Amino acid sequence: MVSWEREYIIQTFVNSANELRLTSHRIVLVNLIKDFLYKCEDIDFAVSELKKVTEFSKFAIRLGQINLFTKNKPDFLALSSIIKRESQSLIPVVQQMLDSLALEFAEEKMNEIKRKKKQKSEYIETAEDADGKRDKEELKKEILSFIRKADSLLSNLEDKEIPVEDEEEILEDLNFLRNRLLILNNDLVENMFSVFDALFTELGEFENRDEIIEALRASMIVIAATIREKEVDLSPFIDRAMAYFETKKEI
Repeated sequence: MVSWEREYIIQTFVNSANELRLTSHRIVLVNLIKDFLYKCEDIDFAVSELKKVTEFSKFAIRLGQINLFTKNKPDFLALSSIIKRESQSLIPVVQQMLDSLALEFAEEKMNEIKRKKKQKSEYIETAEDADGKRDKEELKKEILSFIRKADSLLSNLEDKEIPVEDEEEILEDLNFLRNRLLILNNDLVENMFSVFDALFTELGEFENRDEIIEALRASMIVIAATIREKEVDLSPFIDRAMAYFETKKEI
């Protein structure tokens, strides 16, 4: 039986696609993506991996945002109106994605994600031994060090351009950490790293810099609190991390 959370995400996508003029190419892709989302073992992992593929990234960021709604206690009375609203806002994103994707490319990337999930599951099985626990603790320290470095950069940024060497260092560290996050097996941390990655590339937009920095800081707070296993309500910070995307429905 499909969980309501997965059904909510898939119906939101399908409803938005149904508002488009469905050519044969679009129909095949919609069915391919729908089947992938139904059958993937871990939808959080699938969405996180789709964010790393340029052709899927904007769509996956929005799916991740929609998916965060399912982490809270649902208001089933309001669910249909929420799906309708989210579906409408998703239409231009779905249209852009469908028109930019080649079928063979989409199939290839989805098969890669399935293989990664299998490798992740196998890796996690061995991560509970002493070496695995040490790897986790070491990674947590590296993540917190990265957050301190990023926070310092944002504090000193003001209206200046990001120094090229600082930007390259942050992006290099970010790529290194994201490639190791499967050790933690924590979907929220992976999602917030994806949000941070997407937001960081937007920092050149000076007119929106304050909002972007606020969202970046919120994503870092969520990551740090989760890593430290703080028992606090993170939903306001998750919402703040996603707020910038709410103002850019075309993303």
